[in-house]
Formats: sequence, C-alpha cells, structure tokens
Amino acid sequence: MKDLFGSFVGILLLAVLAITGMSVISAGASRNGADRDLAAYTEQIEDSAFSADTIRDVITQAQARGYGLSLSLYHHDDAGGQVTRVASVEDVDDTADVSLARIDLTFNMRFVFLDVSAQHTLTAYAR
Repeated sequence: MKDLFGSFVGILLLAVLAITGMSVISAGASRNGADRDLAAYTEQIEDSAFSADTIRDVITQAQARGYGLSLSLYHHDDAGGQVTRVASVEDVDDTADVSLARIDLTFNMRFVFLDVSAQHTLTAYAR
C-alpha cells in the first residue's frame, strides 16, 4: 500500500510539472511572436520614413492580430519639437517632421493550462 501511494504521488507531481512546463512554454511562444511582430512593425515604420499611411497600416495590422499598439511621434522643428501620441488610425496626422517614434505593443501573455493571463507591453524605437 505504501508503494502504491508513493507511485501515485510521483505520477501526480510529474503531471503538475508537465502542465506547468507547457504553460511556461506557451507563454514564452506568445511573447516571442509579439516581439517578432513589434520588430516587423518598427522596420516598416523606419523604412517608410514615418509615412502616415504606413503608420495607419501598422496600427490596423496590430489590431487585427489582437495587439494594442500606441506610438509617441517625436517631431523635430525649429521650436524644439513636440510629441504626438497616436493610439488609433484616426489619431495619425502629419508626419513630415517626425524624427523618432516610440512604439508600445501591448498583448496578453496567457498561461493556457493554468488559466492565468497577464497584460505585457513591449517597447521599440524607430529612427
């Protein structure tokens, strides 16, 4: 009887370890996907020289994938510059004098088997 109980506890601990491990791996995979998408969005914005149309497209792509995307556009002018916050397609205005963009990508990192979800934000800069 003692051996049966010990075997049961061992199997139970292995199952808990396997479920926890799979949850951590799935959360890491979702973070890697978000990181890869953020790098692609940053590259698109840089390659377009901060084009307003490209910024609108990037916001639309991010929303379609379930991300929250916001940008801080740093304008450079003779007066010293200003910052414009962009959180939706309607917020995108003239980007002719933008010299830097901070891109914040918000996503839900989910531990599937544990039914735990947390919101995380990744940040990148486009120059």
